[in-house]
Amino acid sequence: MQEFNIYIKLTNGCNLRCKHCFNEIMMNHNSMSDETLNKVIVWLKEFRATNPESIINMSLHGGEPMLYNLDKILYLIKSTEDLDLKWCITTNLIYEITDKHLQVFKKMVPYKEPLVMTSYDFGDLRFTGKQENLWKSNVKLLQDNGIKVQPIICVTKYVVDNISVSDFFDFLDTNNIKQFNLERITETGRAVQNKVKPTNEAQNRWLLSIFKEYERRGNLMCPLFHGVIESLKGTYLGCRARKCMNTVITINPDGSLAGCPNTADNTYGDLTSVNDCRKCQLIEQERKKPLECLICSYYKYCNGDCFQLKFDSTGCSGMKPIYEYLTSK
Repeated sequence: MQEFNIYIKLTNGCNLRCKHCFNEIMMNHNSMSDETLNKVIVWLKEFRATNPESIINMSLHGGEPMLYNLDKILYLIKSTEDLDLKWCITTNLIYEITDKHLQVFKKMVPYKEPLVMTSYDFGDLRFTGKQENLWKSNVKLLQDNGIKVQPIICVTKYVVDNISVSDFFDFLDTNNIKQFNLERITETGRAVQNKVKPTNEAQNRWLLSIFKEYERRGNLMCPLFHGVIESLKGTYLGCRARKCMNTVITINPDGSLAGCPNTADNTYGDLTSVNDCRKCQLIEQERKKPLECLICSYYKYCNGDCFQLKFDSTGCSGMKPIYEYLTSK
């Protein structure tokens, strides 16, 4: 069964200026108009009609999606409730949460219960101490209202150099986090000028140390690690599968279409038409793999990983140490 992941970027505006953000964004800049929002609803109905048996995962994205009008978000969801869409959201949780926010969050049910994905970073890349305290109190508020929270944590140079295994899992335990995800930084946007990316070797080493404790505990869920484990069975999950341009669609605030939200400025059409030639060029870019990938003994598991994660002088970021660990057991 085909599975699609559709990101709706309601706004490029954000209330934060994270040092590693792949977007060059400004507060309250370029939000989706009412006209475009209604076109999105029509497009989704047509997309479901042409993909009647597919799983369609929807993600509210940005910028910060909660800067968008909350009533319009509820209107979007209500207008498509007959399409069997699985909604989720990625938000920074650095704002006062109202009953209307909770109403939106309770609509985010990608599986059997409400789940909010939220960005978190160690160090000073994202927010101040006061903002971090607000984030933590908001996490608890959501949990108290029956909403699960999944932090998405970037593996930055600061994390690799300063956050030990015990530090990391103490953070999860303290905040009652049962599922989390880890993101590897692509050299795009603000991450280029701020030099926050660790070497691939250091990153892989740190990820292995976290993976071992994750495996030992056995009661947590991390999509990145789950994808690695599943890949040993020949199943490619997530961004590492090099099939994003075929299965991921980003709808930008202006109605233009792209693949991965990380490449949302690299468009191939809009809500009324698609440039198939342009889309094929992007898919071909994704398919190209370095020679080092093709001759690597772990290529059959990682499939070349995400095409935006580049080799450096220390090798690839494809988590070889974890594969070595798993295959040697």
